[in-house]
Amino acid sequence: MIFIKVSKKLVSLQQYLLTINFYIIAKYKLYLSSEERAELLANLRKYKSNSGKVMTSQILLHSDENVSDSKMTSAALSSLLGCSSKTVERVRKSFCERGMGIFEPTVRRTRSDKRYDARVEAHLVALCCQAPPNGAANWTLQLLCDTLVELEVVESASPSSICNVLKKTNLNPFRKNNM
Repeated sequence: MIFIKVSKKLVSLQQYLLTINFYIIAKYKLYLSSEERAELLANLRKYKSNSGKVMTSQILLHSDENVSDSKMTSAALSSLLGCSSKTVERVRKSFCERGMGIFEPTVRRTRSDKRYDARVEAHLVALCCQAPPNGAANWTLQLLCDTLVELEVVESASPSSICNVLKKTNLNPFRKNNM
C-alpha cells in the first residue's frame, strides 16, 4: 500500500485520490475495420464541417489503433478538434459499446405513462367546483392534493403538478369569481 503525506498526516493513495475527486478514465482501444474506416471517411465528405457526425468520425479515425500515425491521446485529440477530452472518451466508449450504431438516430421516448390523465383531471375539476371542506375558506393546492390522495384518485400528488393541471384546464379555484 502506498502512503502520501498530506498536511502532516499519512493517508493511503486511494483515500487521497478519492478526496481530490480524481477519477481514472477507462481507456477504450479502437480497432477499425477497412469497411468502418471507409464509412467514416465517407461521413467526412457527406456532412457539413460543424456536424456532430463529422466530429465523431474525426475522433474515431484519429483513435484507430490499426493506423500507427493517427493514434493520439485524448488530450492531444481534444485540442486538435476543439472539443473536451471527456467528449473524446465518451465517443470512444459509445463506439466500443454500439459500434457504427452511434450514427443511427436515437429513438425518442414518448410519454405514454402520463401521471394525470383525463380521469384525474375530471376529478380535479369536480373538486374545484364543490365547496371547500369545513374549516377552509377556499381550496388550496395542498388541500386539493390531500383530497385527491384521500379519495384514492392518485397515489401521490404534488402542489406544483396540480397547479400545472389547473393551468392546463384554465381553472383557478383560488379566485372568488372563478365560476
